[in-house]
Amino acid sequence: MRMERCFSTFQSARRIMDDPLARFFNARGVALVGASAQPTKLSYGVLQNLIRSGYPGPIYPVHPRGGEILGLPVYRSLAEVPDPVELAILMVPAEQSLEVLEACGRRGIRAVILVASGFAERGDEGREREEQLRAVARRYGMRFIGPNAVGLIDTRIPLNTTFIHVQPEPGSIGLVSHSGAVCGGILDWGASMGIGFSRVISLGNQADVDLADALCSLALDPSTRVVGAY
Repeated sequence: MRMERCFSTFQSARRIMDDPLARFFNARGVALVGASAQPTKLSYGVLQNLIRSGYPGPIYPVHPRGGEILGLPVYRSLAEVPDPVELAILMVPAEQSLEVLEACGRRGIRAVILVASGFAERGDEGREREEQLRAVARRYGMRFIGPNAVGLIDTRIPLNTTFIHVQPEPGSIGLVSHSGAVCGGILDWGASMGIGFSRVISLGNQADVDLADALCSLALDPSTRVVGAY
């Protein structure tokens, strides 16, 4: 009886709590800034995974050269990207991240994944750059994952913003880690064992979205029954 009361209380709490990562997982349109047509580049792998995952919304590669990648038109800037676009994946060098984050804010994008390294993990200059990212995010009411992050996977939507080569099967295990390498290793293991996942979240430096946000999101996700964290 006590267990039933606890479960009932938790279910009631779920109804009134907001998923802090809803703007990421429910994004109507994804922009990939720094897209590359070279198969050896990580951004090419991200675009492949977005397409192969079966993401139902529009996908917008962005690069100043324009052109076409994997059958998708490449926009020269975020300002050219049509609506709807609610999530941006930034695959630009650390030195350009602040400028591009500002562009996301001006474009009305409120969810961003920063993949580049070269921030707090590199010392005082990187920490200062990270604080500048937070200031921009606060000014625009934006949330960002990273920097130095791999991104997100949701097998139900479906959505895969990572360059991890394994496309996990749907399951009930949610995984969160600061390390993209750990996420990739666990997904490799899961694929070899026939184990599926509901959501995977790589946090990187946690300059904004942190472990508490990720755990809350997984707890509120109806497809997640078990959570693993590293």
